[in-house]
Amino acid sequence: MSRALRSVRQRIRDLPDAWWVLTIAVAGLAIGVPQLIDSLRFTAAGHHTTGVIVEVQAVDQDDLYRPIVEFTSPDGRQLRFVSRQTAGTRSYYQVGQSVGVLYTPGNPADARLDTWESAWASEAIVPALSVLLLVLGIHGVQRNRRGQGPHVNQRRFTASPPNVRRADHRGEKQIRSATL
Repeated sequence: MSRALRSVRQRIRDLPDAWWVLTIAVAGLAIGVPQLIDSLRFTAAGHHTTGVIVEVQAVDQDDLYRPIVEFTSPDGRQLRFVSRQTAGTRSYYQVGQSVGVLYTPGNPADARLDTWESAWASEAIVPALSVLLLVLGIHGVQRNRRGQGPHVNQRRFTASPPNVRRADHRGEKQIRSATL
C-alpha cells in the first residue's frame, strides 16, 4: 500500500464524528428533498376522486399487503393501479372498501391513495431526519473548533474513575475530582 494512500486513510479516520454526521445529512437532503418536491407538486396538481379496493396483493414473501384500486377517470374510463402504500396485515385493506384517490389530470393512470401516509410519510421522513442530523453536525463541528468536543484519537464516552490524571485538550495534565 502506498504511503499516500495510507495518509489519506489516516486522514479519513481522524475526521471528527461531526463531519461524518454532516456528510450523511447532506446526502440525505440530496436524496430526500427532490422526492419531497415531487410529492408536493403531485399533491398540488392532483385531482381527487373516490376509488374502490378490488384486490389486496401480497408483497413478495414479506408480511406486507398493498391494495389494488379501481377508479373512474373524468372521461369515463375505469382505471386500476397498485398502491405504493403497504400494510402489515391483510385485514387493513378490505375488498370493496372506498378510498380516496389522487391522480394527475393529464395522466390519470398515475394515481396514489389520497392518504397522509401515501403522500408524505416516506417523502418527509428522510429530509426531516437529515435536517436534524445537519443541526447536530453543525453543533458538533462548532464544539470541536472551540475545543469542547472529542479530539482526534481521544477516546469518546470514557468512564474514568475520580481523581484520575488525564491530559486535557492542550496536552497539560489535570486532575478530575469526584465532587459534584
